[in-house]
Amino acid sequence: MAEKEPYCKSLWGEKAGHNERAEWVRRKERRNISNMDWVSIQFMEITSFLSKAHNWKSPGNDQLQNYWLKAFPAAHKHSTMNFTVIMEEPEGYLTG
Repeated sequence: MAEKEPYCKSLWGEKAGHNERAEWVRRKERRNISNMDWVSIQFMEITSFLSKAHNWKSPGNDQLQNYWLKAFPAAHKHSTMNFTVIMEEPEGYLTG
């Protein structure tokens, strides 16, 4: 931990700037990309994703294998609702 703290502070602790007149910034501004409209996550998207997921791979820090997520289809409805709420109101979950 003592070694990691100075390293992380060196990465994130200092403000960094960028070249406002860089060509790639101007190209992005010219593309005039509009923001995407929010579309809530649907039950079938969760089910479809899980059907393609590898059984014994772990999706994240929770270390819950996909097999168990697939094995409890009653939880898919609740997962869908939770993901939608988190995406619509992220500030309540990011400050945790």
